[in-house]
Amino acid sequence: MTKQQFKELCKYAWSKPHNFVAIDLTSPKNYGKFRSGFADFYIIEYMSDTELLEKIVQNTEPKTSTQIVVSDNSTKIKTTLQPPLELDKMQKYEMALVNLETYDSFPNIDSSNNVFRYSPGSQQRQWVDIRIPEGGYDLIDTIQKQSKYK
Repeated sequence: MTKQQFKELCKYAWSKPHNFVAIDLTSPKNYGKFRSGFADFYIIEYMSDTELLEKIVQNTEPKTSTQIVVSDNSTKIKTTLQPPLELDKMQKYEMALVNLETYDSFPNIDSSNNVFRYSPGSQQRQWVDIRIPEGGYDLIDTIQKQSKYK
């Protein structure tokens, strides 16, 4: 794209309220690389209307999709795909996290805050340490862990 072509694209895009110029670095120049907003594709070389429509159809056709569901009750999740996904080196791929559901899955007890210290009697200077295993706990879980050691 020449500097003049880029200026024309910017002028066109910015003539519309709230519009923007997008440059998709993963696409070839005539397959959606330069856009004004989400819908207007800037084609650098001349194309016939038929060629342009064919390119638009190519860019908007549904793509192959694979869904992978991973579930675990640990704070560290690791999975091995069997059989492994085989990807064609000549194709472009995208990956996205579509959904994440968590239930106390982020650890709020770690080695810096998992020790409770108390003295069982007012006259005794004996201290008792209670260590809670690292993990994610809600308040009831924490109380139950403490009472287990009493």
